[in-house]
Amino acid sequence: MAKKKHKIVLLDTNILIAILKGHSQETQEFDDFITGNRGAICTVSILELYYGMFKHETKQTKGLVSKLNKFHLDKEICLKAMDIMLAYPTMRPSLPDCLIAATAIVCNCELYTHNVKDFDYIKGVKFYKPQLPKE
Repeated sequence: MAKKKHKIVLLDTNILIAILKGHSQETQEFDDFITGNRGAICTVSILELYYGMFKHETKQTKGLVSKLNKFHLDKEICLKAMDIMLAYPTMRPSLPDCLIAATAIVCNCELYTHNVKDFDYIKGVKFYKPQLPKE
């Protein structure tokens, strides 16, 4: 029987921050993503992490980023982000959230986030459901 191929999981910035803070559920999930080479980060989340880090956190943050697949902004992702922004004017999605959602949609990834409400109204976004029980 063929082994089921697991999807790439795009980690939202809040998940990456939880990992950096050592939260056990996110850290265990992260270890599984790394083992299976299915964890990913987008350019926006990299920039948000670097923007918010203190100098003494640089090595740890760069180490985390280096372990993940990277999705860089391209024309297709940017156009999809523009579509999202224009499709939901009353929801007023932030530019970073539009770009993260667009990356998840264009790259056909599940999005792992603690802020589902920021994305759940966007058609095409699929969410990763944690496999490990919350502590």
